[in-house]
Amino acid sequence: MKATILLCSLLLCACGGSGEDSGRVPGPTDSPQIIGPSSAAGGESVALILLAEGGLEQVQWQQTQGPSVSEVSAKSQVFGFDVPAAGDYGFRVNFTRQGSRQSLDWQFTAQDPQAASINIRLDHMASQGADVSLRADGDGIEDNGNLTWQQTDGPSVSFQTTGQEIYFRAPRVNRDTLLEWQAEIILDDGTRLKDTAWILVKAAPINPDGFFPRYVRQGGEIVTTEVHAYRTDSPYAEVLVSCTYTNQLDESCPFSALPMLGSETESPDIEDVLDRLVVSHDWMGENFALFLQTSPAAEDFLKLLRATTAIVISYDIRPSFYWTATGAIYLDGANFWLTPEQRDTLNTAADYRANFGDALQFQMPWRYVKDNRYYLVSYPPSLRQPRELSHMQAGLSWLLYHELAHANDFFPYFSWAGLSDAQTPLGAGNDRIASSQHLSQQYPLQSDAMAQLAQVSFFGATASEAQKSLGADDIQQFFSPDVAVTYYSYATPQEDFANTFEQFMMAYRLGVAADVAIIGTLDNEEARLTWGQRDRLNELHIQPRVASVVEDVLPGLNARSIQQQLPSPQDLPAGIPWRQTVDLTTAESPGQMKNETVRQTKPLDRPVHH
Repeated sequence: MKATILLCSLLLCACGGSGEDSGRVPGPTDSPQIIGPSSAAGGESVALILLAEGGLEQVQWQQTQGPSVSEVSAKSQVFGFDVPAAGDYGFRVNFTRQGSRQSLDWQFTAQDPQAASINIRLDHMASQGADVSLRADGDGIEDNGNLTWQQTDGPSVSFQTTGQEIYFRAPRVNRDTLLEWQAEIILDDGTRLKDTAWILVKAAPINPDGFFPRYVRQGGEIVTTEVHAYRTDSPYAEVLVSCTYTNQLDESCPFSALPMLGSETESPDIEDVLDRLVVSHDWMGENFALFLQTSPAAEDFLKLLRATTAIVISYDIRPSFYWTATGAIYLDGANFWLTPEQRDTLNTAADYRANFGDALQFQMPWRYVKDNRYYLVSYPPSLRQPRELSHMQAGLSWLLYHELAHANDFFPYFSWAGLSDAQTPLGAGNDRIASSQHLSQQYPLQSDAMAQLAQVSFFGATASEAQKSLGADDIQQFFSPDVAVTYYSYATPQEDFANTFEQFMMAYRLGVAADVAIIGTLDNEEARLTWGQRDRLNELHIQPRVASVVEDVLPGLNARSIQQQLPSPQDLPAGIPWRQTVDLTTAESPGQMKNETVRQTKPLDRPVHH
């Protein structure tokens, strides 16, 4: 049962949900109130919602009775969780309103789990104008095409669905507003399963000229108001959010307020980094700390983080990016989850550029491989499996090398000591020539055709008829003799620089090989390769520019000597399906994940803004 005052008839529902008639959506009142279930069933996804007119701060839910529930969203006004078992449950929420610390309590009783169920995950809060996603899981959903979604209360919004998931943009509102959604499926035996979910839309103020609403992506972006300093006792706790991730931010903060980490210490430790961490959910900070404590590349990341002012991890960041406007890196929370409950809190909306380049007749997929097996492992969300720490480390390592290469591109090691308190990241970044510009001048990419195609694939430019006619053989002639390590290198000089550094460090520090391939998309359902290569970064004609990048970012490494120890490039067998070329000893991949798909080189970070 979801957050509603009405009881769910077990006879009517045979599921999780609030029944067919949930009534009018309640709105905030002068006196704070909790909206929540009166009863539930074990295994059901429910929510408790704290409502009140006026601002609420320092929200903290705690369980007072019953089998332990996951508290992954316990600092939000919408506390969503799965009921683990039958029993009596009690909760208390503490919050600050108009300077006064207050609390409210809620209780409900859960019955035994039902034979069949459907759960929408996860009820949550979103800022007005922000992108929202919900996902339904349950019995028979994946094998049944009869799952339907409908909005049952609140201001009407348009939405898109991929079956189990829906995506929509929260409406603009003048007061905090609840939206109710229902998912229903009819099983083969005629059983009807339903569930409902709430989205609390916050009437948070938005500055139309702010950095995020105006600039971050096409059409701007509204960000969550739920981020907070991971450490409340951090010396920067009061300014971290206002300087990095709000809909009001319209000026780059001076270094006197939030200095570069490298300006304060030459040898930062994990504690120094966590003092500069902003998160939407505390579990993200906990898992980031665990990553830094256990990663074999942790020493690299601590050094590279010296070129940042802050790290922001949030459920609504997609894709990850670095921005000189703030000097911070922004990381998609999806890289950090370790439990299904943590994953439930994430926004699953696709990268807004996912369909760029669909008019072209080729793809250039990429992957990382270690010991002839996929290095990056996918977990189907419907299986609700916990994630291995090593797999979280794998997914985060390449991303951090990439994003921190951007940071060190604009603020290399020799620049930190010279930054004055009066300067800002934006001003200081624009005042100097980035290392990537030197790279593009000294070792320029050669193919203008690939550069123009990259504008289509990564920035949404309209493909010309000539570009639409290019096949995989044409792309091989452009790309193979050039000095780019991957297609995305042609997006901008900054991406070229970051891709190059990322692949070198993955090979050197972690023993992970990078594959790139060219695949025609016409009459090629099996994704058979026209051309492909492993460890391309160590081609003789590419080695000098790779060494140049590495020496710019980490001058303590002898890149040219290291290159002599790295594996030589290997061709991937042409005419073989992409998935079968992971293990080059057999040209097959018996250990691949069943749900592995062709991974197009879409940008997983945004173009650097400066």
